[in-house]
Amino acid sequence: MTRSSKKQSFLIYRNWLTTWLCLPNDVYIDITKGVFAYFLDEEYTFQTDVGKALFEGYRDILEGNKMHYVEIIKKRSEAGKKSAESRKADVNTCQQVLTDVAEKDKEKDKDKVKDKEKESSLTTSLAFSSASEDKPVTQHRRKNNGLKSKREAWFAEFWTEYPKKTGKGQAEKAFTKACRSEVDFAAIMHGLSDQNRLRFIPMKQNGESRFIPMPATWLNGKRWEDEIEPYQSRQAMKDKQDEESPF
Repeated sequence: MTRSSKKQSFLIYRNWLTTWLCLPNDVYIDITKGVFAYFLDEEYTFQTDVGKALFEGYRDILEGNKMHYVEIIKKRSEAGKKSAESRKADVNTCQQVLTDVAEKDKEKDKDKVKDKEKESSLTTSLAFSSASEDKPVTQHRRKNNGLKSKREAWFAEFWTEYPKKTGKGQAEKAFTKACRSEVDFAAIMHGLSDQNRLRFIPMKQNGESRFIPMPATWLNGKRWEDEIEPYQSRQAMKDKQDEESPF
């Protein structure tokens, strides 16, 4: 299909725009670039299968619009030739008629161009405005969803390692408040590992699990930052005190 380099505008239907705005960002950008490249006689390779499929669905309409445009140019050209032949018969009369017709055509063309430019400008403005507003929101939402998924996995690992399985709901709330990043998670798990090794596991082995803090209490108090003293059973502490007592 021969494309006219003189064409300064083209038509994008509103229902197309409605469809595009529902697409993922990469597909939206892909189909927009593809349509613009088509009318600007530029080569473009679609990056997504959905964008390519949509364009194939629009191709017949786009070609029809261009054919209509070419028909208009052809008819005007033929009219010009006939007018030139008529001028040969009666130059003065035909000149006036052609001038009037040309002026009317120019006014109509100006009105059409203005209408198309307004519609094109509005459509493009709405499309890019919506895309620019939606993109940060989408990225922020994806970021939050990603952090939420990570935090759920982090809490599951924390809950597995913590030796006292009581008050899980309160523990999860406290964990969400305390663990805001991977750095926080690493610090919590490092502190828990040391306290498990030096205090909590020996407590359980000596039947003193009741003295292990509730997980929510441990998290709310930032107990992973505590200085850790090796565990001594209450009986051992009593025996030591007895040995040190002079009586």
